[in-house]
Amino acid sequence: MKKIDLNKVLESVLKVYAGLQVEKALNSNNLILEANREIGRILANAEKKVTEEERKSGRWMRTISEELKGKLNKGFSERSLFYAQKFYKCYGDVKLSSKLSWSHYRLLSSIENIELREKIEKDAIENAWSRDVLCERIREVSESRKSPTIQWRRPEGVLHHFKIVKKNETLLLDLGFYFYQELSNTSKYKEGDILKLKQKGKITSYERVESITPSYLYCYPGIVERVIDGDTLLLQIDLGLKLITRQRVRLHNVWASELDTEDGKKQFRSLEKRLPSGSVIVVKTRSKDIYGRYVGDVLYLPKRDSDPETVLREGKYLNQELGQLIEAE
Repeated sequence: MKKIDLNKVLESVLKVYAGLQVEKALNSNNLILEANREIGRILANAEKKVTEEERKSGRWMRTISEELKGKLNKGFSERSLFYAQKFYKCYGDVKLSSKLSWSHYRLLSSIENIELREKIEKDAIENAWSRDVLCERIREVSESRKSPTIQWRRPEGVLHHFKIVKKNETLLLDLGFYFYQELSNTSKYKEGDILKLKQKGKITSYERVESITPSYLYCYPGIVERVIDGDTLLLQIDLGLKLITRQRVRLHNVWASELDTEDGKKQFRSLEKRLPSGSVIVVKTRSKDIYGRYVGDVLYLPKRDSDPETVLREGKYLNQELGQLIEAE
């Protein structure tokens, strides 16, 4: 995103935020809803000006969040911005009900099916559902629309193997998370080759492997920085080549309750107990979800000093453990 466009977005969002602070004494639910809708509109328009790579990686949203945090004592988290944008994309200029709060609409915006969303919204208004009741209803409907049982399949992968991609006629190693490494000796390789990273002291080399398919890639060792909620982790992920990236990863096929519900707090504590800060994990990543978080499968062992290869080979499948635990509640 160009600096001039970024500054325009920041100025617009800060203007909305300032107006909200001036009027907050009125405790107006409508004001909060309209403020979030306006922020969502600003972000939706800003997204039209970002590059395809920025859109896919979510980097533009992260930049806005970081800039806002630098200007406000209490900034906007990346997730809060995604919620506002999703809210605007779902509701646009549609008239909102004063009987529903921002917490209600944030939940409703997670429903992709328009007819279903409108039906549940109508029921929530007519029956004066609390936010917790609405959350439970959405969860029940969501589960009834899924297959009766999830066929859990332990992730398979290899560490520090990368595919060669071509960008602007240059061969690059795709490290994942939109990180790329240019190859110094390209005459030996071609686009689509899979290379194994070999590190001996300060010497880095690569070995082409024929037996590994792309489905085994994007598998990384990492460390848990902290648990965010019952289905999301903040991880420090080792890409190899002395590169570490911090990423929020939502656990694939795990649907925890919202953190401000009793079930959500219970699930959060359960995950924290399994994965205290500093735990060694292996994560196999997938695509991003609607809130810009990577979706992934995680393996772990209770021993904090376990090495990644052992975790990959012998580790417990966290997603299955949590998913089955939530289903049983």
